[in-house]
Amino acid sequence: MVEGATLRWRHSAGTIGVINSGRVVGNLMTYVIALLLIGLSGVLLDMHRRSWRAVQADTSVNDRDLRFARSQYRRRTQSSGTIGVLGAAIGIGPLIPTKSLPMALYVAALGGSCVAIILLAAIDVWASRQNYARLQNEQLTAQIGMARELKQRMEETGGGGQGRSRGNLS
Repeated sequence: MVEGATLRWRHSAGTIGVINSGRVVGNLMTYVIALLLIGLSGVLLDMHRRSWRAVQADTSVNDRDLRFARSQYRRRTQSSGTIGVLGAAIGIGPLIPTKSLPMALYVAALGGSCVAIILLAAIDVWASRQNYARLQNEQLTAQIGMARELKQRMEETGGGGQGRSRGNLS
């Protein structure tokens, strides 16, 4: 069938049915995209829930890391839920009247949802970067402390690195 073609037929009751193939294909794609977004939302929500439960079950996690994981879980759950709501909103799109006010509100709601998802993602990236920088600083501080302790012990034992060198094998 040609895109945009109109198909007409007679019902048994004598009425004429009309299908505009362009609209049917457009609505079908709308529903497919909506279902994909809702499915993606469900998968993401399940993944976030599983990772949060794994963090809760880990007894070696300190309070700071637990607080970060809780905040990360909350941000990612909100983003994933918003993706599902966006999918549902796209799915009901063909039911929205094409008058200017309802359509403007609908488009504004879709745009607002997209902005919210992007903002939550940006905040998550920033918070993750801050957390990893903190972890890197803690690790570097521990390494420096260990190097100082090693140097101090070597000086105390008189081994100050004055042992054999490669050229002096005697």
